[in-house]
Amino acid sequence: MDRRLAIAALTFALFGCASAPPSPPSDASYVVVSMIGEKLKLKQVGITVFGNADKVLDVSSWNVDARSQEAAVRALTAAGRTVRPTRPEASLEIGPWTYTNFTSAYVFKGGPSAFKNVASQSKADFVVVLLEISSNFGDPFFGTNQSTAGYGVYQRKGRGAILFADLAILLVDGKTGEVLSRRRSYGSAPRPDTIRIDIESSQPTLNDLGQSAESFLTVINDTVKQGLEYHGLLPRK
Repeated sequence: MDRRLAIAALTFALFGCASAPPSPPSDASYVVVSMIGEKLKLKQVGITVFGNADKVLDVSSWNVDARSQEAAVRALTAAGRTVRPTRPEASLEIGPWTYTNFTSAYVFKGGPSAFKNVASQSKADFVVVLLEISSNFGDPFFGTNQSTAGYGVYQRKGRGAILFADLAILLVDGKTGEVLSRRRSYGSAPRPDTIRIDIESSQPTLNDLGQSAESFLTVINDTVKQGLEYHGLLPRK
């Protein structure tokens, strides 16, 4: 049986599956494409709805996609995986995405043909895609009726504040362009004292975050590694 078909037959389509998919073949090759984005989310949930606030900061200067992609490549390589170089235009070819509740699927503008081309150009068997999660899956951090997506600062009045990452890690067949498995992966860390932001009453700037890019990237990269472990691409801890 073709090794891709073997994986497709055994992987799971839904987030939250209790069982992880089997490990891909040890001799397979991968290309990593990060589409997490360069927007940092600032979220507050108040004691009442009037205390809720959501804002966004542009952190393009942090190069989150490039750096998270590089970190994933290093982790995969250290685990003995063969990782091919990612072309700079790969994420543009795959294009913007939407999540459809009806089919419970991510839909990419470039479609399967874009994934096949990305894999072919990099001579890879599989494409690993890093995304921010769709904002339809609730709050895994404080258990509110709000939703989280991407990465940023999240604070709940009376419960403290965290740095968070809420991502989706996809494994795509480079031959067919089809998503074989996907995983919601999320993580957090206490907000450092150096980050003092009034999310509710002002429009914060990057200066309010201090020298904190590394703190956010640590949370993002640890969250990505959890997703890679689920897919069997890294040793499970």
